[in-house]
Amino acid sequence: MSYEMSSLDMHYLVKELQVAIGARVDKTYNPKKKELLVQLFLTGLGKKIIRFEAPGFMYMTDFKTEQQERPSGFCTLLRKYLDNSRLSSISQLGFERIVELVFETKEEKFRLIFELFSKGNIIFCRNDYTIFMPVENQEWKGRSVKPKLKYTYPIKDLNFSEMGEKEFGMLAEKIKAGKKNLVKTMAVELGLGGIYSEELCSLAEVQKDKESLEREDIKRLLIARNKLLAGKPQARIYFSAGAVKIISPIALSTLGGMETKEFESYNGALDYAFTNELVRDTDVKKLSKHQGKIDRLNNIISKQETYLAELEQEMAEDAKKGETIYSRYQMITEIVSELNKARKKYSLKEIKEKLVGHKVVKDIKEKEKVAVIDIE
Repeated sequence: MSYEMSSLDMHYLVKELQVAIGARVDKTYNPKKKELLVQLFLTGLGKKIIRFEAPGFMYMTDFKTEQQERPSGFCTLLRKYLDNSRLSSISQLGFERIVELVFETKEEKFRLIFELFSKGNIIFCRNDYTIFMPVENQEWKGRSVKPKLKYTYPIKDLNFSEMGEKEFGMLAEKIKAGKKNLVKTMAVELGLGGIYSEELCSLAEVQKDKESLEREDIKRLLIARNKLLAGKPQARIYFSAGAVKIISPIALSTLGGMETKEFESYNGALDYAFTNELVRDTDVKKLSKHQGKIDRLNNIISKQETYLAELEQEMAEDAKKGETIYSRYQMITEIVSELNKARKKYSLKEIKEKLVGHKVVKDIKEKEKVAVIDIE
């Protein structure tokens, strides 16, 4: 399922993932280039897996699919340095779609950074942010993600979680400069995405299509921002025509008319959506893996059924012949007796000539020494 979490989603998820702090790393898996599973052992909770797929989403789950026997080079590196380490912190960098996991061993610390924006990436760094290895080398304007370089990330001019009246004033300037309305500007400049930007406008009772902001609008947006950030988690999945529309950590008034499923936690909602998809995909792959064998077996069965039908037909015909022979047994015995008597006086050729036109004995095959009779 293609899905992208917003900065606000990450804000709520990182809060919930704090429960994993102190967990020991069992092993890491790298099923696809930009998918990573970090298997943890949590005291009192047992094994848990933080699953990350770029670009798009991350969550913690109990479910692990079958993994490839040979780990990738990136995965091998992570296992070398992170196995048996402790997860010491999980944080969102800035208010960006970036999550940093810090792992500690007895000797040193390492940072594993998940980027969910644009093409997405997974970057393994030393404690001082020197890049050990990214899962993919990337080159950006003013920013490179390559081994041995210092890791930096793109920081927006406006940090939604720290904005005051001054920063909302800057947002108003960006609306004018970009010639876009309020909701579109917030979606991009604040990293909220369209749905949460609309929710913010709804909470603030400010028209989403406004192309300028008054002082009163800014005050209302500030109050609404605080509600959006510190609201009581009411996680739910919103569905459209049976498909997942959005997985939200909070109730959304702007989507009030849609079909929903509620959850105790935001991570639980993510786990439900993505694990169900994984289970379906796993079942399909298992079926596909064995489909060739199934087809071959079906072909064998089909041939066997055809052969069996032919045998049954032959048996029926033979049974009919047997019944006919049995009913004419005396006549056949007499014919055989007469032929044996004639054989003592004449050759087979002579017997054949004498029997031309006979009603029952139709032919004498000299080479095979066989008489052909018609007993119908």
